[in-house]
Amino acid sequence: MVGPSNDDLLLDAQNFLEMGQTAHAIDLLCRLLGRDPDRADAHAILAMALTDQGRLHAARHETGLALALAPGEAYCHYAASVVAMLQMRFREAHDFLDEALALDPASADFLAARGRLCLLEERWRPAGEAFQAALSLDAEHVDAMVGLAEAYRHAGYSDHAEPVVREALSLAPGNPGALTQMGWLHLDRGELADAREHALWVLAQNATDEGALALLTAVKARENRFLSLWWRFNSWMMRKGDAMRIGILVGLYLVVQIANIVLDQNDMSGSSGVLSIVWLGFCIYTWAGPAIFQNQLKKELEKVRLQPDF
Repeated sequence: MVGPSNDDLLLDAQNFLEMGQTAHAIDLLCRLLGRDPDRADAHAILAMALTDQGRLHAARHETGLALALAPGEAYCHYAASVVAMLQMRFREAHDFLDEALALDPASADFLAARGRLCLLEERWRPAGEAFQAALSLDAEHVDAMVGLAEAYRHAGYSDHAEPVVREALSLAPGNPGALTQMGWLHLDRGELADAREHALWVLAQNATDEGALALLTAVKARENRFLSLWWRFNSWMMRKGDAMRIGILVGLYLVVQIANIVLDQNDMSGSSGVLSIVWLGFCIYTWAGPAIFQNQLKKELEKVRLQPDF
């Protein structure tokens, strides 16, 4: 009895990946590559599957094999860009995406990947432009809609983000990225119960979804009296560009120093001391806030590991 062909194995592996059954997909791809180790597309798809398991070193090895076998294949460059992106090698990821788009400029997936890369770099405008370009090629590209909504939200245009998220949810009601973005929009408006509900919907599908876990932790941070003010300040600062954030912090420091000088010159050294203590407290608070937030996120991840049936 003849078994499935290599092409059938590849198609089945892709279907398993779409269903979120990564382990089954990897088994089929390894079986295929055992038969034909020179299938560049199988190496590239295996790399993408490995990223789902967080095995980035192995994924990079697979993209290296794929590119060596088929340097003119756009998808191989795309897979390499995704791996580089996840390893925070952003310049390298841009180079791979440039090559992928040069080989296939009409790929909405590649343009959406560029948008995602710009989001990681906190470049909101280029990210939005990349997602819009992807949507001009595929008006129903849900991942591009989710990314565009995220770019709008970070740039401070939540009123633009919500219609995009709602459209994404109308096309894919269970899409975890769209549900998470809607949760963030609720959180930005102070609608904590709705934000929590969206996070839990995603976690009911995938208890290890990092975006939903971050959202749930953010909801808890807003509910926490100590972290609430830090969260509001941090959310406001995140909407500013790097130069603006630096300018705000330097400006605050200069204002405090000038105020101290004025107070000292007017024989108000006591008030000057109080102001210095307040400034020191602000610095400690904004320094400790992210660490506490990360610690809460870590605790949520540990709960997931302890409760795999969450």
